This record gives sequence, structure tokens and C-alpha cells, in this order.
Amino acid sequence: MPLILSSLAAVSYGFADFLGGRITRRTGATAAVLWTQIAALAVGLVAAPLLGGTATVGDFLWGGAAGIAGTVGVIALYRGLASGRSAVVAPLAALVGGSLPMAYGLVFGDALGLAASVGVVLALPAIYLTAGGVVGETSGFRFGVLAGVAFGLFFVLLINASAESGIWPLVAAKTSSILVLAGLPAVRGIPDRRALGGLAVAGVGDMAANAFFLIAVRLGPVAVVAVVVSMFPAVTVALFRIFDAEPIARRQWVGVALAVSALALFAL
Repeated sequence: MPLILSSLAAVSYGFADFLGGRITRRTGATAAVLWTQIAALAVGLVAAPLLGGTATVGDFLWGGAAGIAGTVGVIALYRGLASGRSAVVAPLAALVGGSLPMAYGLVFGDALGLAASVGVVLALPAIYLTAGGVVGETSGFRFGVLAGVAFGLFFVLLINASAESGIWPLVAAKTSSILVLAGLPAVRGIPDRRALGGLAVAGVGDMAANAFFLIAVRLGPVAVVAVVVSMFPAVTVALFRIFDAEPIARRQWVGVALAVSALALFAL
């Protein structure tokens, strides 16, 4: 079950980031993130009571702190996707973002079997190769790294919320994100109807991905879940290839093959 949930999180993150990154070209990153977070909060407020759970003040604080880190990450990611190459920005964000919670899990007691350990070894270069091994400044490198650090902090902070809290920490995360974004001068006006609809869909995808991740880390090893979720660039890059005709190099296909092999090992 953790493998299925973390795979669903990767697909949801990949789709949401593709959609948000494209729309950011018209609306600006800060405004785009604000409206995705509003949509995500609306979904969370409906889903949290249905899924159950009792959150403490500490759970809300962990979630709120995670939301601030996540906000920085999504803004950096959207700016990178809008101005750089998706095949560079998204995988770099995933590589850095997945490494932090993976290390956290290993330090604090995750015990991996031989197959899962080999899967981790294969997954990290897979993420890098999916980026084509390109890290030039003009490709959005700095945005990818910044997004990765912020996402890593988001995941680590969120992991500390209690298992009994359901997805209420995510509600706190989205609330703190909206409060921070609403006060920024870069947010002006309301996007047009088409952009607003797309951002709402991206927000729903983001919330779904967060929920899949949170449930997955409560059921399985953090190190494995973090690595599987970090494979979301395969979805983002594929969608940009389909809709924007971004080129995919041979080494990126090698990265995809390694990623599939890693997922097979995690399933053993």
C-alpha cells in the first residue's frame, strides 16, 4: 500500500506542477501559487472531517511550518518551470527534495531490505538522468535547487505530525501558505477564468499528492516513500514533451528505465 500511495503522490505532483508551471507564464508565480493553495485548502476542509483524525496544537504547528516551506518551494518551482526547462528544474527539485526526507528516515530508524536499498541507489541517478544531466544557469538550475530544499523541509516537517491527526496538518499547511502569500505585493487581482480553472485543478492535484504522501509515510519507510514520490518529474517532463514539444534526450530515457527498475525493487 505505501508503494501505491507514494506512486499516486508522484503522479499527482507531476500533473499539478505541469499545469501550474504552464499557467505561471501568464499569471506570475506568486499569484499562481496563491490560487492553487486556496483550491487545495477548500478540498482539505471538506476531506479532513470525512477522513477523521484528531489533531493537537503541535500537529497544527508542524503543518503550519511545513506550509511556509512548501510555499517557497512551489513559487521557486513554478518560476523555474515558466522560465527554464522542465526537464532540468523538476528533476533537480525532486532530487534535492527527496534526499532530505530520505536521509531523515535513515537517520531516525528506517530499516531497508536489500532490494529497497538497491532501489534507492538506482533511483537517485534516475532522477538526475531524467534531467538530462543539465545544470546550466539558463536552464533554471537555481530555481530547481531552491525548490528542492524547500520541498525537503516541507516533507520533514510534515512527517513530525502525529499519525492520529489525519490530514489536518495539511489544512494548517495550506492556511499558513495562503496567509503568507496574501500579504505579498506580487499578488494583484484575479486571473482570468481559464487560468483560474487550471489553477484550481492544480491545487486539487497538489492537495491529493500531499495527502497520499502523508498517509504513505505513516504506513511505510520514509526513505522509500520519499524516493518514490521524487519520481514525479517523469510525469511533468512527459506532459511538457506532449504539449510543448520539449526535447527528451537519450540519457533521459535511461533515467526513466532506472526509475522503473527502482519501483520494481521497492515492490519486492
